[in-house]
Amino acid sequence: IHLGELPDIFCHTSSIVQLFQNLISNAIKYQNPDSIPEVWIQGIDRGNFWEFIVKDNGIGIEEEYLTKIFIIFQRLHQKEQYSGSGIGLAICKKIAEIHGGKIWVESLYGNGSEFHFTIKK
Repeated sequence: IHLGELPDIFCHTSSIVQLFQNLISNAIKYQNPDSIPEVWIQGIDRGNFWEFIVKDNGIGIEEEYLTKIFIIFQRLHQKEQYSGSGIGLAICKKIAEIHGGKIWVESLYGNGSEFHFTIKK
C-alpha cells in the first residue's frame, strides 16, 4: 500500500474507516491470481471538499458496470469466483453521502480501478 498525502479531517471516524476498509479490501480481493496487489491512496484539497483516491492494479471493471456497482446486492462475479455479499460499495456510497460528498469509479477492464470519494470540509 502506497500512501500519498492525507489530510486531517472532521468526520464520523468509524464510518470513514469502514469506507477505506471496503475499498482497500476490494482492491486486494479483485486481482489476477498471478499479480501482486498494489494500492495507492491519496487526498486532494478541492476547496469545500476533500477528495480521496484509492487506486489499484486489479482486474478492473467493465464500463457498463461503473455505476451499477454502488447499488446494493449488485455482484459482478459468481460467489465461487470472489466472495462477498454485494453491499460493500453501497455502504461506501451511503457513507460518502452522509459526509456531504459522493463516490465514483474510473476503470478499464484489465487495468485496475481508481475509486474517488469526496467529503465536505
